[in-house]
Amino acid sequence: MKDDLLEEGYDINVLAINSVGKESSIANLVDTCSYPVFQDTELEDVWGQHQATKDDMFIYDVDHNLASFFDCCALSILTTEEHYDGVKAAIIAAH
Repeated sequence: MKDDLLEEGYDINVLAINSVGKESSIANLVDTCSYPVFQDTELEDVWGQHQATKDDMFIYDVDHNLASFFDCCALSILTTEEHYDGVKAAIIAAH
């Protein structure tokens, strides 16, 4: 999707944050993701601050305000055209 958006003139930033307790899986994420992957810590508690669960998607606008939230499995939401278009539209609206 990032490539599609870039071709349409939307230069967005994408990142993933691995949860505390899943440190052993970060190498796999880094190897498979084409975007930066960060490791959450108990001190930062990014997942806790966002009440996040696995594969949640948070979309922020250019002023760093939360614009959209998708409580879903990111892999499955992007497999149907309808869901893909919905996430894409939310990103464009926040841009």
